[in-house]
Amino acid sequence: MKSLVTSSARWLWFAALALPLAVGAFGAGCGAGAPTQSSCSPACPSGQSCAAGRCVPASANGCIEVTPSSIIRFQSGANSGWFSATYNGGVAPTLGDGWQSLAMKLRQTSTGTFDLSREPQNTDDCQRCAYVTYAGSGDHFQLDIAVSGTLVLEEYDEDRGVARGVLRDVTFRHLQEVALHSFRGFAPDNHCVHLAEVRFDTRPTTSAPCDRQSDCPNNQLQSCDPASLTCVATQCTTQSPTCASGRACVNQHPLFGVGACYESCVPFTSGACGGGRDCVPIDYVGQRGVCRSPAPNPPAPYAMCTPGHGTTGCGPGHVCATDAIYWHADVCYPQCDFFAANPGCAGRCWLMGHTQSEVETAWLCGYGDCHMGGMCQREWDNAGVRYGQPCPADNQYWACEGSDRRLGVCLPSGGGRPICRQHCRLGASGECPSGLSCQQYVIARGRPEQRAIPGVGVCVP
Repeated sequence: MKSLVTSSARWLWFAALALPLAVGAFGAGCGAGAPTQSSCSPACPSGQSCAAGRCVPASANGCIEVTPSSIIRFQSGANSGWFSATYNGGVAPTLGDGWQSLAMKLRQTSTGTFDLSREPQNTDDCQRCAYVTYAGSGDHFQLDIAVSGTLVLEEYDEDRGVARGVLRDVTFRHLQEVALHSFRGFAPDNHCVHLAEVRFDTRPTTSAPCDRQSDCPNNQLQSCDPASLTCVATQCTTQSPTCASGRACVNQHPLFGVGACYESCVPFTSGACGGGRDCVPIDYVGQRGVCRSPAPNPPAPYAMCTPGHGTTGCGPGHVCATDAIYWHADVCYPQCDFFAANPGCAGRCWLMGHTQSEVETAWLCGYGDCHMGGMCQREWDNAGVRYGQPCPADNQYWACEGSDRRLGVCLPSGGGRPICRQHCRLGASGECPSGLSCQQYVIARGRPEQRAIPGVGVCVP
């Protein structure tokens, strides 16, 4: 059985991040049968089909009808040819309450008209694949693969991630999950999904509205301009981070290194940005920042939010960020000046430091989910553990209560329990207590994922 390797914006976090694709062991069996309704009890009435245990409107052939609501955009790397889009069904709910996506794989192909029923139903071998993914329970997701339909490819440039064409009359069959993120053969209920038609065009057209770079039709060739909140030609890259004077390049895509030029500012200074914008730090010590506008109709502080590259995703003084790459629980954190005498929090200020590897952190920050400056925390691990005191044995690199104003970090202590240490700025004087010196803060020292946090140290003997 071949494996099905796939990618979508929702599950990039499953990836072996050194590779251009998220990797999950998916396998597809062969053969199709009439859809049944064994997963719904009682059985669905005529004109409806069973999806995720619920009866929903069906198409004439008994499958669940879906209608894409956004263009298909270029998603992954050159020479891998992955194209994806999110969609909402024509009548909600369709495939459950969570995220849903439509994706295609195009690889080493040409323009023309193609019968999807003739493609191998695994992505090791196929050149033109189409599939639907959607949320399941917990960490699970569902996957339906195309078993019939037509792909018309009118324009195709693999190196530039450009594809233009249409999918017509596509039927997708439901694959059976045999382990977490692993699929083998078709599910017993033979549930199916039908797509009447969707056009796609990943040419790098400008002026499309955006708040994230992934909103743009071509993630390889476009930036989301933070001033106009529209898609424009690439403004800068991680390889060539040059912007005009008074502007700074910020990465907007972890794979391509595509960035945008933002107005520069000095964080936590009066009037750093005009027009009601916030100065958001882009370094860990809070010396460099860029101007970003608050989100329209922002969530409340500490409420769930959607991170972006244009706005902060939150109200004034707040930023939308996650504290872990593996689960994107983004919330609106108040910003705080970590190294100031008074960081500006009702509770404690936290300098997250991103406890993931360099590759994982680049991925996280490239999608706009991270924040390098201080964030005000309402709760923290290791409450009651102050600077110099031992943390629980298994809590290395976790936050500790530290002081009344800012959190510390639990660092290894040479074989014993980790010790709560104070952060400091490298090169600054007088930031560590007597008998301690400021030394480079290295996350996961001695492990393959170790990395130094630029400009940040810890007070150690």
